[in-house]
Amino acid sequence: MSVLPGGDGTASAPAPAQGRGPGSASVPGADPAGLPLTTAQSGIWTGQALAPGSARYHVGFSVEVHGQLDADVFEAAFRQVISEAEGLRARFTRAPDGEPRQHIGELPPWNVPYADLSGETSPRRAATAWLRADLARPFDLARGPLFRGALLRLSETRWCWYLGAHHLVLDGVSSSLFARRLSEVYAALEREVPPPEGRFGPLRTLLDDEEAYRASPGRLADRGFWLGRTAGRSGPAALAWTPGPRGAGTGTGGRA
Repeated sequence: MSVLPGGDGTASAPAPAQGRGPGSASVPGADPAGLPLTTAQSGIWTGQALAPGSARYHVGFSVEVHGQLDADVFEAAFRQVISEAEGLRARFTRAPDGEPRQHIGELPPWNVPYADLSGETSPRRAATAWLRADLARPFDLARGPLFRGALLRLSETRWCWYLGAHHLVLDGVSSSLFARRLSEVYAALEREVPPPEGRFGPLRTLLDDEEAYRASPGRLADRGFWLGRTAGRSGPAALAWTPGPRGAGTGTGGRA
């Protein structure tokens, strides 16, 4: 484990790595063809492509733990849950036809940083600063990993663990599932017994479920519902810009 001390009340996050937005780099050990993106992922991918280097699609959460916690056991539990969660281990590239694809393959080396903030004037405030600084660092979508974890010691009996990730691989539901599974695995490893079997499904299952929904009567019913709710409203704003006559305004809503 790497120890990351901080002495000014704003504990230092790990040194930034060079980030890279959507690209066409290959993913070591992965199926070159990859898998398509879900509808939600496609929107996030497009947004990130329009704002490369932006952290607007970085998400994360932290959990404060009261009591004794073994840092080595925590890292072992964290690694096991990552190994079970295929979706968190995805990387993203652009195929020759220009379409984004996601790949599951061997990850580059990663660790779970440990920082002892118990000597700070306000350990909780220092932890918040540490997490915000880490979450602002870029993710390399093609190389990965698209997640980062950390364990912060606030006192002898207070700890804070954290998971940050790109929104392409983590949302609110999966955050809750990850936290629940991590707690389950940590408790088992601490008792030196085998953890219960994991329940994360393969990424392919999620894609198959979405494809089945697209072909189902339920999708047509949902489409009809929302068309009815939005009937009579103005259409979406145009993204194209066409300059109008001189003095006619900024032209931000002109037609292509």
